[in-house]
Amino acid sequence: MDEEKIRKLAQENENKGIVYLASIPPRMKPAKLKQLLVKHGKVNRMYLVRANVDRKNHRNDMFKEGWVEFNDKKTARKTATILNNQAMGGKSRDIHKDCLWNLRYLPKFKWHHLQDKLISQRMERDKKLKLEISQVRKQNMALLEQVEKSKHIKQKLASKNKAPKEKVVRTFKQREIHEDKAANLSSNVLNKMVTNKKQKINN
Repeated sequence: MDEEKIRKLAQENENKGIVYLASIPPRMKPAKLKQLLVKHGKVNRMYLVRANVDRKNHRNDMFKEGWVEFNDKKTARKTATILNNQAMGGKSRDIHKDCLWNLRYLPKFKWHHLQDKLISQRMERDKKLKLEISQVRKQNMALLEQVEKSKHIKQKLASKNKAPKEKVVRTFKQREIHEDKAANLSSNVLNKMVTNKKQKINN
């Protein structure tokens, strides 16, 4: 691509204008939205953000905001000024007939700015997700360590209970009974007295 084509393409992009849709009516599809906007000027492209709806209702046609690129920034500014806070209109049976436009022209805002913004948001989401995953892993590791410690303690207690107990034999020193000692003493005294008496008789 030569310099002339590059300069021409850059000029075309510079002349394009972006309109921000702060809200989009429920059940409004992108095709219908574009059909309403092309009445005021050429629309190059749109980007709509899906709303977070309850999955139980199986709704996937809800959008919460969007950006629309017009081929000319003057047309974009004029469209936003005319339609903002005005009823969308249409046939009597059209469910969006009484819905109000919520548009705002973004001066000096180009499509590549939107792309940069989306990339930045995606990177921030990925960073947050990685942080949450890392925290969950740490919690799981701590839980596993506690389980292993508890298991080790239980095994230690079980092995301790199964070990054979040593029999303790206690020996007691038997004391002599005082009655026996007294009897022996009396017997000795009597024997001694008898012996002395015999010796006196013999003399």
